[in-house]
Formats: sequence, structure tokens, C-alpha cells
Amino acid sequence: MGDKAAIGDPDGRLTFWDRDLRTLLAPPQALYTGSVAALVPYPRGELLATVGSEGDTGIQLWDWREHQRIGTPMSYYTDSVPAVAFDRTALLISSSDGALRRIIVDPGAAAAAICRQDGGLSPAEWRRHIPELPYRRTCP
Repeated sequence: MGDKAAIGDPDGRLTFWDRDLRTLLAPPQALYTGSVAALVPYPRGELLATVGSEGDTGIQLWDWREHQRIGTPMSYYTDSVPAVAFDRTALLISSSDGALRRIIVDPGAAAAAICRQDGGLSPAEWRRHIPELPYRRTCP
């Protein structure tokens, strides 16, 4: 994004370059046994989604700044490659069976969704999970 480029190749590798494609920014990353079917940049610039070809391991998120994978690949459970896009806050995955998955990737939207669904940590939960830090309210 901006001053960087990413290239997915038929051998299933992802390579990060400078915008002019003259300087390699990170070693090529082996992603898939088949080809890279699509590269989908997040409009805000910090993420990239890669999509493997049919029969491959799925969709992988990447950090543009650090040229590193984020998490494990997300599988899709149909025979064909899904359509993948980002909206303002989420990764959207539409498969040939009509299913639409929405995976929140924006930290603020993710925190708001968790707070709406589950509420914040109580002081007792905080002490159990994060005893080394003083309690602070996690949801408004």
C-alpha cells in the first residue's frame, strides 16, 4: 500500500517489494501448494488478505508494515475459491454456497463488538487473567 507492493505468484509465494519493484522488502513467503488466487488490500492500509487457489489452505491475513502473517489461515469449505473483500471494519468472505462470513479486523470495532456481546472483565476476572497489572475498566 502506498510505498509498497505485494506480488502473489503461481508457485504459491507472496513477495513484498518497494513501490518501484526494485527492492525486496522481505524474503518470499511460501503460502500455498497451488497459486495465489487473489491479493486483497485493506482500505486503511495496514492489512493484506491472500487467497489460495482451489483446494488450497484458505485465506491468510498479513501485516503490511512488518511483512508477517497474522494468525492462522482461515479455511473455506467449498470447492471453489471464495470472493474476498474488506469493508471499513471487516474481512468479507462470500462462498459459492451463498454463505457470507464477516470477520472484524478493526481493533476498535472488535472491542466494541466484544463489549456488546460479552461485557468487560470484572475485577475478579482481571485478577485471574491479568494479575500483573492493576485493574481497569475494559468496556464503557
